[in-house]
Amino acid sequence: MIHRHVVREHGIALAVPIHARSSIRSTPQSCASVVSLLHGGDADADVSPWLDNPFYRSYAVLTMCRMHYTLQYGVVVSKPLAARWAQTTLDARWTPLIQAALDLVE
Repeated sequence: MIHRHVVREHGIALAVPIHARSSIRSTPQSCASVVSLLHGGDADADVSPWLDNPFYRSYAVLTMCRMHYTLQYGVVVSKPLAARWAQTTLDARWTPLIQAALDLVE
């Protein structure tokens, strides 16, 4: 849901002259959509192989920051913006983890 929204609203056509708005259905920006996305994972899935990859860990942390921001404000923003917001808003114990995730992508 978040990725479709970002591509639809901010995507740039690289190979075809078709704007994403005409080919991607609108996605509702609601807290319910984000909550269902958060709860949509398979609780029995073994994610440890993914978590061994530092880039996936970074992706997961930054995505959670963005979801938290979306739940708070009802809009989707970039991962770095949401991460910087989370560093100033969430409990300080999360700041080093969020900074490590940002360091990998910036």
